[in-house]
Formats: sequence, structure tokens, C-alpha cells
Amino acid sequence: MSAAATVAAVVLLAAACAGGGTAERTGATPPDRLSVTAEGGSAGPYSVVLDCAVADREACADVIAAVAAADDPRTCSPADGGDRRLQVEGTLEGEPIRVVVERRTDCEIAAYDAAARAAGL
Repeated sequence: MSAAATVAAVVLLAAACAGGGTAERTGATPPDRLSVTAEGGSAGPYSVVLDCAVADREACADVIAAVAAADDPRTCSPADGGDRRLQVEGTLEGEPIRVVVERRTDCEIAAYDAAARAAGL
């Protein structure tokens, strides 16, 4: 499954599970946090942890939107964006998130740049 499909599926699942049900969780819900790490190239790695529930809500939404747009085979063209990659890990609404964006297509390069900018890297 592509990075975009994975993120989209997780976000949709999290939204669907967010309310309306009567089932109770059996354990504590993990905090909504994303760790965004940029590595490769001549500098780095750089990492930031975003608190998605409060202070960094908009940044988290922008990071997720950016990585979800990373891989559309109908519109993306191969490109050489170097050896840098961006890893997004964490939890949103109790659902685990783990996505790696490499810079192999023009879409991935744009997604990398947008997600890194949103995270303040």
C-alpha cells in the first residue's frame, strides 16, 4: 500500500471511529502526537514532536495532508530528489501512524517539502 493510501486509510478510520459508537476502549488512549524526522542529504537528521491535540493541531493536519498527497500514480512523474526522506510516526485518535516519504517523484518532493515546512523542519 502506498504512503498516501496508508495515511488516507488511517485518517478515514480514525474519523469513523471518533464518535457515534457505544463501545468503550479497554486501555488508555495514546496521546495525539506525531514525530516528524527529516534525514539524509548533507545535514540532519532533524526531528520534531508535534502535540496534535492542542498546540500543534494545525501543523499535524498540514503534515498529514502533505504526506497523503505524496503518491498519486496518475499525476506523479519520476524525479531525482536526492537521498533525503521524511518519516512521520505517532498516534492520531488512538490509531498508529507510520509513513515514510522519499523524494523519488515530483509529488513526493512536494509532499516532503510541505510536510517538513508544516513541522518546522
